[in-house]
Amino acid sequence: MTAPLVVVAGAGLAGAAFAACAAARGADVVVLERTTRTPAGGIEAFAPGVHRLLAALSLHERAHAAGFARQEVSVLDWGNGEQPWRSPHAGAGAYDHGCHAGYGEFVELLLSRAVESGARVLRGAEVLEPVVERDTVTGLRYHYRGEDRAVSADLVADATGADRAVSGPLSPAERESVTHWMARSRVDGGSEGEFVLAQAQDGAEWTWSVPLHNGTGLGTLVVGGDDRGRGDGERWRGCRSARLAGAGWLSVGDAAGRADPVFLEPATIAVLAAHTAAEAIGLLSGPGRGEYAKRYTACYTRILDCAREFAAFCLDPARRREDTETLVRGLTTLMGEGTGGALAELRSALAGHRPLFDVECPDGPLLASLAMPRQPEMR
Repeated sequence: MTAPLVVVAGAGLAGAAFAACAAARGADVVVLERTTRTPAGGIEAFAPGVHRLLAALSLHERAHAAGFARQEVSVLDWGNGEQPWRSPHAGAGAYDHGCHAGYGEFVELLLSRAVESGARVLRGAEVLEPVVERDTVTGLRYHYRGEDRAVSADLVADATGADRAVSGPLSPAERESVTHWMARSRVDGGSEGEFVLAQAQDGAEWTWSVPLHNGTGLGTLVVGGDDRGRGDGERWRGCRSARLAGAGWLSVGDAAGRADPVFLEPATIAVLAAHTAAEAIGLLSGPGRGEYAKRYTACYTRILDCAREFAAFCLDPARRREDTETLVRGLTTLMGEGTGGALAELRSALAGHRPLFDVECPDGPLLASLAMPRQPEMR
């Protein structure tokens, strides 16, 4: 049986994860990346569920050798003057820790595995548009080394982020009105092993603190309504698409949608979704692919809606006035009712209990665990 030819547009976190997983499963993979080298980027926090991806690609030893820092505790400080919530990962899920890593380091780890599995990575290749024949995407047009070229594919994966170079013409995205200014910086210090989300007591901003190697560095991401003269940063804006897959194509990562700037460790969701999408290549490129494209859209949209709902809860200004009892009651209600109770399933996947979703079983993962995430520990 001939291996499916899969073309991946974009080699960021989601694209690199998809390419590595697809190649490991025997697909003939070509990656088109606009940049000539992977940018260093910021610092990413990965929940314990990321170990499903690392295990599937046999990358645990390399991740350890690269010095990825352990994430052993998640800390959530609501800025209400009460003790922050501390949630140790040990005993809460299938894995006792997540990890912290530089964006560029993690991407290169995934790309190296993709290449070892036979993938070809073309850097400096700018995707121009999808090739569409009879409502089916059959390849991509791209610009490479001064020439416009084309490549055929059984399946095209759009991982070009907010640019949506492939999926944009196929399913326009609706941008959301809420935006945040995100400024990254590095300072000395930080508590090793802790991933900290903290809101200022005046409610003006959230910070995301991610200790790096040996606790010597700290990546800080600030979420606020304006730049306040902070210097370097970017404007984050959420978006959603009506379709995340169709005949001959799918989207993953930010190309699929941006729903959560920080709270549910969106980098983890992106790579786990890429892992799931790669496992569904046979379904999405074979007979009945139209039906599976609908299932993929439904499953992935449900995940993004959950992340959006949780982020909206955390960013609501009312939170800064609530005490711990009120916050726990609100989160318990959200876990049970939010997007049909799917938020509890998402939290379970991030803890490593279960796959993120399963296209073949649209009502839920085949290996679903009914275990609920533990209530945050107080100290």
